[in-house]
Amino acid sequence: MSIEAVETFREKINVSQELQAELRACVVRNGAIDPATIVGLGRENGFDFTTAELESVLGAGELSDFELELVAAGLRKDDGGHDGGRRFKPH
Repeated sequence: MSIEAVETFREKINVSQELQAELRACVVRNGAIDPATIVGLGRENGFDFTTAELESVLGAGELSDFELELVAAGLRKDDGGHDGGRRFKPH
């Protein structure tokens, strides 16, 4: 498990339309972005990292256009579109 694995997986997601489609499907199905789903998808693709490591990497820098799209899609309607400063919401 490592921060490097998160960063490498993040790079792979940003260039893989297949992985992006899988993540989009998770958001639509759950109505929120579930970090555990992203960790699981990472493991399926050979990347071993924890939810804490994922959140650490995504909270430390700029998000890619795709990541911003996921965050916007994952905002719950019941909170008025405000995520309270969190990038991810457990379902």
